[in-house]
Amino acid sequence: MYASPESRLVSGAVWNILIYLLNALVFLLIGIEMREIVSNGTIVTRWLPAALWISLALIVVRLIWAFAQAYVPRAFRPGERQRDPAQWRWITVIGWTGLRGIVSLAAALALPLYAANGAPFPQRSAIIFITFCVIVITLVGQGLSLIPLLRWLKIDDGEDTGAYETKIRIKALQAGLQRLESLAESSNVDEEREPIARAVAEYRNRIDHLGHHVTPDQDTESAESRYDHRIQEEAVAAERHEILKLRDEGKIPDEIFRRVQYDLDLASTRLV
Repeated sequence: MYASPESRLVSGAVWNILIYLLNALVFLLIGIEMREIVSNGTIVTRWLPAALWISLALIVVRLIWAFAQAYVPRAFRPGERQRDPAQWRWITVIGWTGLRGIVSLAAALALPLYAANGAPFPQRSAIIFITFCVIVITLVGQGLSLIPLLRWLKIDDGEDTGAYETKIRIKALQAGLQRLESLAESSNVDEEREPIARAVAEYRNRIDHLGHHVTPDQDTESAESRYDHRIQEEAVAAERHEILKLRDEGKIPDEIFRRVQYDLDLASTRLV
């Protein structure tokens, strides 16, 4: 069954909120558990060294596994080694980003309070404490060190993400333009040619506008193009001001306001 873009957007937002609430719930539960554990100083002093050593072991094992799974298969496959050689810098990043989080917390909290014989589950508090320490060390320690690691390894993505996104948008617009031009060629009715011509002109204008962002050159960009960009921005700003005024005066419901505002946000994005 086909899902409209609006329904997919709503579904994605609902899932994001649900995941956020689940994360908050798990960390709330671990906070309640840790309060009782930390109040018992013997658990902290006894198991903190073990937690540090386990965290270090996890980091080292993750790095070893990352390099092993990259180099060992290529050692037995010369063709793959030549076609896709392993790059140790990227493997280091992959190995270093083995962060622990909500899954580890959920596994630790899932331990029962009591064993089958009715006795307290052995070392449950110690397991939860060690899990919490591992998460803090990997999330905070490895997470904060990721950017310095990328700089130290001199890893560059090779292309600005914004410029790459602009190129993708241009390719999509060019495909749409080709379809419009084919429709114009096959149409023999004047009533159909006029709206197609307007759509073709709009697509060409958007492609031309985005092209200046991929290869920005103030010398080659015409004064007419800059003026066209500015007047479109002023027009969108005027539209936004008008719907805000109508909304504040109570003349349009919030649902219509949000839909119109969403369209204006898309228009503003195309002008960036």
